[in-house]
Amino acid sequence: MVSGLINANCTQQLSTSAYTVTIHGTDGCLITFPKSTFTSPPVLILTPIGSETITSIVEGSTSPWFAEYTLSGPSEIVNFTAVQSSS
Repeated sequence: MVSGLINANCTQQLSTSAYTVTIHGTDGCLITFPKSTFTSPPVLILTPIGSETITSIVEGSTSPWFAEYTLSGPSEIVNFTAVQSSS
């Protein structure tokens, strides 16, 4: 399991090597995890802190594992947890 807080500009609130974050489109972020963190694509649980709602979440198995999300408006602080999927 990996947890974290992502700032509105798609940066980590607390610097860690457990994941990296980059801007994804205009209203989302792309979170990547080292391949050794999960044995299959992670499942992402998101909680935006503010008034935006989540419009999409995609998990994938390229190298490295990734999860991306889009909000209904400009990015804001998001709390997340990524857990190992059962597949």
